[in-house]
Amino acid sequence: MSYVEQVGGSHYSETQYQHWDMVIDTDMHYLLGCATKYLCRIKSNRYEDLEKAKSFVLKANNCGVKGVHQHDTYALYSWLDEALLPEDVQAAIEFVAFGDYALALAAIEQLIEEEAMDEMKAYVDQG
Repeated sequence: MSYVEQVGGSHYSETQYQHWDMVIDTDMHYLLGCATKYLCRIKSNRYEDLEKAKSFVLKANNCGVKGVHQHDTYALYSWLDEALLPEDVQAAIEFVAFGDYALALAAIEQLIEEEAMDEMKAYVDQG
């Protein structure tokens, strides 16, 4: 894969093998690529990104989109190993990538709930 600098944040420079490289190498469907992109973003509006990921998973499920093939797992796991994401986020990404939408949605809902609790705790701690 040829390297092209991705623009838009310092987090893109943390790894040589980027999310978009993984999407291309696994022949991941557009909707799944978008869902996994929003799952791995760590930004101040994390709650909104998780809701976006959920909407892409719902659309993929409604459209009958198939997950990546088992023979394409090397690229997925290479990227996950390099990305150093939390285990619960990695699990959600795997469920999305393989088209296990029930488990993906449950994992995303759990992430949304945890993010809402974190935001509420931060608000209370402010005082």
